[in-house]
Amino acid sequence: MASYAELKQRLEQNDGRYVWGFAGQSRLTRDLSQMDDLVASAQASMSEARAARQLTQEQRDEVVAEAQRQLDLFRSERTLIAQTQREGGPEAIAGSILGTRANILFHRYTRHFAGQSRLTRDATMLAEMQRELGAIERDMQAVLAKKQLESVQADLEVVHGWQQRFEQELVAIREAYEGSSQEEKGAALANRANNVLGQYRVG
Repeated sequence: MASYAELKQRLEQNDGRYVWGFAGQSRLTRDLSQMDDLVASAQASMSEARAARQLTQEQRDEVVAEAQRQLDLFRSERTLIAQTQREGGPEAIAGSILGTRANILFHRYTRHFAGQSRLTRDATMLAEMQRELGAIERDMQAVLAKKQLESVQADLEVVHGWQQRFEQELVAIREAYEGSSQEEKGAALANRANNVLGQYRVG
């Protein structure tokens, strides 16, 4: 039988898993099986607390109340997720996933390119990102060909704008490199090599 501390820890972990996987996320892409696991965990914690003779009445009431709060939240959210996915259909789910993939690319661009000297930026990396964004754009168009969805159409327009930004940035990076001195080119190549090595170390 779990102790009071173990039950409290389990409930805290439930909250952490919910925040990480569900809070603020699109319900179209959420996994119902993960929500079912959270519901089962909260239910088990409540049952164990009620049967735990080693707990004081105050401890038992605290765990049961916390587990009930989680059950109310998780069950309500599960219902909303299932309803959203049922109403949106597979096209809406696919569009939402594509939008998430695009946002990851946008954040990657901001991290590696925004506000940085173009002389030190890696045009090869940006070209790869542009190709990936192009694949996302084509997939979004395929979704819209099956079902016209305002959310996907709006995301597609954003993606198209970022494609233009990537293209303009690639041109600017190449012009900056071609207009630099041999010393500046050497320093830029060394910087890129260090960045690659740094990524391998992190990996």
